[in-house]
Amino acid sequence: MTTLFLAALLSALFVPFVSAQPLLCAEAHLHYNWNQAEVTSPDEACSNLYANDVALAVVSSTPLELPVSLREAGGDQVLPFFRPYARPGDWLTWTRDESVPDIMREAPESGRYFGIGELNPIPGFGQRWDTPIFRKVNDLAKRHRMPVRIHTESSAPDFFMDICRRHPEARFLSADGGGILQPDVGARTMSARRNV
Repeated sequence: MTTLFLAALLSALFVPFVSAQPLLCAEAHLHYNWNQAEVTSPDEACSNLYANDVALAVVSSTPLELPVSLREAGGDQVLPFFRPYARPGDWLTWTRDESVPDIMREAPESGRYFGIGELNPIPGFGQRWDTPIFRKVNDLAKRHRMPVRIHTESSAPDFFMDICRRHPEARFLSADGGGILQPDVGARTMSARRNV
């Protein structure tokens, strides 16, 4: 009886305290593109994030300045990332575009971006992680200690893990890595490399 009474008392004391605290989350794969900006202002977008207890938002966008507008509206909880492509459709050709490394230098030099990506090296679509362009983008990220967010389109861990293995000094975030992966494969992917 005493044990039951103590359990009930502890529940009454701690449950309201725990449930009153919001469960905050971090969202590492957000976009705020031109078509979202046409219908949702930066203030509205940030209000929606905070209303849903998103305490940290990693955002990349087309055009490239839109994530900065979210940070201006939402403060330190919004971390703009700089993409290697500025126009819709560039994600298919960026690994062969000689202008990308020069465009990418803007990110660390401006002080407005906290990482690079997302990068879309899609297996089977002619994009390769071993191109000079891809290496230069990763070298830039390493030099400025910026994380690189890679979109694992096929949700196959091998392609992403090979990139991580070939660039051990770079730090990577996986975007959509769990699209079709079973939890055990996702966990193995996350723990296989120290730079993920």
